[in-house]
Amino acid sequence: IRAGFALSEAETPILEPQPTQAASAPPPLPPVLDQSIAATASRPIPSPVLPPQRESVADQPSSAKAPEPILEAFNWEQFLGVKGLAWVGGFAAFLAVAFSVKYSFEKDLISPVMRVTIGFLTGIGLLIGGVVMSQKRYKITADTLSATGTVILYAVTFACRAVYHFEFFGVVPTFVLMVLVTATAFLIAVRLNALVVAVLGMLGGFLTPVLLSTGVDNPVGLFTYIALLDVGLLAVAYFRRWDWLTLAGALGTVIMQTGWTIKFFSADKVFIAMAVFLGFCALYLATAVWSRQRQRTNLWLIAATLLMPAATLIFTMTLMANSVTAYRPGVLFSFILGADLAVLALATLHFKAITIPATEAAATFADSGKPGEAPDENVKPIELPGLRWLNQAAGAAVFFLLAIWTGARVNEALLYWALGGYFGFAVLHTAFPIVLNRRHPDEPIAAWTHVFPVLALLLTLIPILKFESVSFLVWPFILLVDLLAIGLAVVTASITGILLALAVTVGVALLWLLRIPAELTGLPDMLIVIAGMAVVFTVAGVFAGRKILARQQLLGNSTEPGLLPPAWLPADVQQQIPALSGVLPFLLLVLVTARMPLETPTPVFGLALVLVGLLLGLSKLANMTWLPAVGLICTFLLEATWHSRHFTTPHAGLALGWYLVFYAAFGLYPFLFHRGDGSKVIAWITAAVAGPLHFWLIYAVTKSAWPNELMGLVPALFALPALGGLIAALKQIPTAHPQRNTILAWFGAVTLLFITLIFPIQFERQWLTIAWGLEGAALLWLFHRIPHHGLRHVGVALLVVAFVRLSVNPDVLAYHPRSDTAILNWYLYTYGLVIASLFAGAKLLVPPNHQVLEKDARPLLIALGTVLAFLLLNIEIADYFTAPGERALTFRFHGDFARDMSYTIGWALFAFVLLVIGILRRVRAARLAGIGLLAVTLLKLFFHDLAALNQLYRVGALVGVAVVAIVASFLYQKFLAASVSDDNTNQPAAGPTEGKP
Repeated sequence: IRAGFALSEAETPILEPQPTQAASAPPPLPPVLDQSIAATASRPIPSPVLPPQRESVADQPSSAKAPEPILEAFNWEQFLGVKGLAWVGGFAAFLAVAFSVKYSFEKDLISPVMRVTIGFLTGIGLLIGGVVMSQKRYKITADTLSATGTVILYAVTFACRAVYHFEFFGVVPTFVLMVLVTATAFLIAVRLNALVVAVLGMLGGFLTPVLLSTGVDNPVGLFTYIALLDVGLLAVAYFRRWDWLTLAGALGTVIMQTGWTIKFFSADKVFIAMAVFLGFCALYLATAVWSRQRQRTNLWLIAATLLMPAATLIFTMTLMANSVTAYRPGVLFSFILGADLAVLALATLHFKAITIPATEAAATFADSGKPGEAPDENVKPIELPGLRWLNQAAGAAVFFLLAIWTGARVNEALLYWALGGYFGFAVLHTAFPIVLNRRHPDEPIAAWTHVFPVLALLLTLIPILKFESVSFLVWPFILLVDLLAIGLAVVTASITGILLALAVTVGVALLWLLRIPAELTGLPDMLIVIAGMAVVFTVAGVFAGRKILARQQLLGNSTEPGLLPPAWLPADVQQQIPALSGVLPFLLLVLVTARMPLETPTPVFGLALVLVGLLLGLSKLANMTWLPAVGLICTFLLEATWHSRHFTTPHAGLALGWYLVFYAAFGLYPFLFHRGDGSKVIAWITAAVAGPLHFWLIYAVTKSAWPNELMGLVPALFALPALGGLIAALKQIPTAHPQRNTILAWFGAVTLLFITLIFPIQFERQWLTIAWGLEGAALLWLFHRIPHHGLRHVGVALLVVAFVRLSVNPDVLAYHPRSDTAILNWYLYTYGLVIASLFAGAKLLVPPNHQVLEKDARPLLIALGTVLAFLLLNIEIADYFTAPGERALTFRFHGDFARDMSYTIGWALFAFVLLVIGILRRVRAARLAGIGLLAVTLLKLFFHDLAALNQLYRVGALVGVAVVAIVASFLYQKFLAASVSDDNTNQPAAGPTEGKP
């Protein structure tokens, strides 16, 4: 396009303005036209801008033709016929010379001395001819001759050293001569502004080792030559702004490295390969630094610099495939580290966004020109984004290679090398953005930085899955990585990394312990390591929580999106989440307990008690209110694991003692250390909940070791400390404290729980369901004394659970064999007590505290109680007609006239009662239910019962149905005839005076 512009300028005459015309002003335009022209001028012009003409608009003839399109103005014939053919001819000449020389070498037609002499003379002659031709204005031919001569000099010099091994051409003379040839090529390309010299010189330079190869490996000579060639290309690209030559040279270098690797590389040449690959990384990185200092950065150079470490990382896969180098982790890590540091250095160099001025951009895309030349006004400044993302890209590539190597080659002997590599690269890529953030505080730390400690932890899964057993010493490595995640979380004011690291650590621990043989010994060593980890994790977590909260308050919203925790999470909770790292030692104890044979719990429980003391102490000193609850959950999990896996009656006394110690530790904590401080509500709730959790364990121990007929005393004894805690909380916590009702509600609910547990434990089976129903009604009663909404919600939930257990659980009918007494049996008191609890609960829900989940709960409880009452009616009928010898209750609806009629009459009477209640209380739902049940009864009567009954029974049934129907009709007419249309729906009467007819 620029050539087209040049041709257009050469062919189009430029009219100089006359002085008289310049002095005279153009005639004024009409206002509307003037505004239109101004508006048009203010909009961007989409068509390309042509070279400026010095003619004024007034001087243009009216018949002037529009300029031709740029692509049509460009003379393709001239371009292809002049430059294109010259380039092709020069390249062909080079190939002809190269092949003829190669042929003469193979056939020994010319002696080696004469070969190189002719080569040098030919190259020098072509260079001289090119310079002479350039002075006579034959630029294209001069460029071609100069390029060909330069390439021949490269080839001959290389042959003297690598092929013929002439005595004169030692390392230093050859190096000096190649530097001279490179300098000559540089001077010609820059002096003559000859792009073709650079292009052909580059092609010939890279093809020379290939064309003149003798099959003998000489990596030092080869890559020294390639390095000198790259230096020449970089210099020419810099001074002539042919920036794309840098990437072309890098591609040629990578091709030569790949060819040498495929043909000549072996394990004994690994250090030569290291020098080759890392040396070119250093060469291009130094060029990038030099260009950056002179503000000559460009995309081509950045891409070329990145290509070198990319080739190095790919080469490491060759090392992994080699049976010798794959087991030399020091060598592998050196390659990976060198390439990694090169990428990170480039990221540091271009950490911020780069703007290439229009002058540099114009020179970048020009095919000729000199520095300082006026740029094309169409070229805009180039915006290059910052390269911070290279840290994430390089880290991902490094950990991918480590994963491949670990899965394919790592054995038990190399495990610690592997762990050290994981940790080292995790530290590198975690610390890198932090260091850059210190240098550039305005640039945030990327959220993806938190991934690197997690990747290091995930890599440990590979040897754990691969080996039959992994040493416990892997845990110091996990400890260090988790500390790294905690430190990063502090710096970035984010809890994300801690949560991710903890989740992965728990998974690694679980998998590791599952792979340990069950007969493994060495428990004291494990406990010592776990204890050390517990101290470090807990203290570091508390420290991190405080620091994170402080940095969040300092940074506010200035950090990168995704670092700060969600806004819905309270600040105090965010502060305490890092303290959850103290959970990990407990989980390790649980896993050790599950896997190892532990007849006595003393070693594990002793360490757990120390951890509990540490958590409770930190909760007091650091005001970490969630730690008691975390400690209780972890301790109970540990106790339950040991009890379910290893408990035996000979150790019942020891187990009971430990359970009571843990119960006392959590139960007494708030009364001793938060006396009267109701703001520590989590600690108080933990003390209340500790009773029910440990009750399950202590009851199991007592039932196994000391069974007796008074097991109901166990919940009775537990009710005493719960009641004592309720009384103490009443006295200690001020009446006006906002959390007082919450704390009292928990202790009161636990007290009622133990009281109601006396019945199901003392009696068993169905009494558990009865206990839930009674507990639900009791909580609703307690709500009137302690108005905490949680009591109301839990009470209603317990009543619903009791209903579900009696209505959809078929096993409930098999708890006991049928008794000899009809009607007055255990079905009656089981269902009757729950029905009474449901109706009592509905009665206790007094407005405005009658809603659960924003719905009125009274109709629900009444409906559930009614359904249970209907089920009880059918159960009693079935029990009455079941044969005396049968042990289980059976439901049959055919074969017995009396039983069928009993069902029908019972359903009819139940429907009648529903109708009466619905009419008297003006509850439309009850009336509809009664009518529906009555309809089902009539259908049963006509289509089932009457077909099997004789005439007398049939008459009796019809009479009964008639009476029920007539009475129901009478009640409707008497009480609801006038107001049934506007009757209130679904709501029971609020008091004895409401809803009267």
